[in-house]
Amino acid sequence: MSTALFSVVFTYIFYEILYPKYVNELLLAMKEKMNLLSIPKEKIDEKLAERTTYYSTAIQSGYSFIGNFITGMAFTLLLSFFLKTNKKI
Repeated sequence: MSTALFSVVFTYIFYEILYPKYVNELLLAMKEKMNLLSIPKEKIDEKLAERTTYYSTAIQSGYSFIGNFITGMAFTLLLSFFLKTNKKI
C-alpha cells in the first residue's frame, strides 16, 4: 500500500513539477509521427484529444496507484506462502 501511495506522489511530482512539458512534448511527437504517416487531420485531432485525457496527471496517478497496489498484493500473497511460520505452543 505504501508503494502505491509513493508512486502517486512521485507521479504527481514528475508530471507537475519536474517535467510539466512532458505531455505536450509527447503529444507533439505523436502528431508529427501521424503526419508522416499521412493520417487525416480529423483522425489526428480525435486521437490527440483521447491521448490528452489519458496522459493527464490524475489518470496517470490512478493507474500508478492501481498497478502498484495489485503488484504489491500479489507479492505479499506469494511471499506469505513461502515465509509462513508454524508456531507450536
